[in-house]
Amino acid sequence: MILDFLTFFFRKSKCQHDKITPQTIWNYCPDCGKEISIKWFILRCNSCSSKRSSRLYLNALAPVEKYCSKCGCSEYYIEKKEKLDFFDLNYAVMTKEEIDNLSKSCGITQIWVEHENCWREFIPPKMIPLFSK
Repeated sequence: MILDFLTFFFRKSKCQHDKITPQTIWNYCPDCGKEISIKWFILRCNSCSSKRSSRLYLNALAPVEKYCSKCGCSEYYIEKKEKLDFFDLNYAVMTKEEIDNLSKSCGITQIWVEHENCWREFIPPKMIPLFSK
């Protein structure tokens, strides 16, 4: 009874993609089968553009310190990177995003076959049956 109560409240409704890391070769999550894109974000000071330490807080990037240690500015901007250099590793935050692949959606393909040497009389083309994915 207690176990059912705890699993009801602490159940994960969405896959966290824990098995997807920067070292993995494939982009598909083995737990849910969705395609995952890894993106890197670096927080920079707005006035001096120095890198600032940051963390994810409620799905938003927030600085660890309130003010920049080099110039004292509290304003910042977020730089988005597809690939990360090794010297940015201490300041970068990784996020995993699901990719909605439109090419896997249902499509309809229909083709026709024309007769050869049909220039003397009009013959309507034969339609091949309609296939959908």
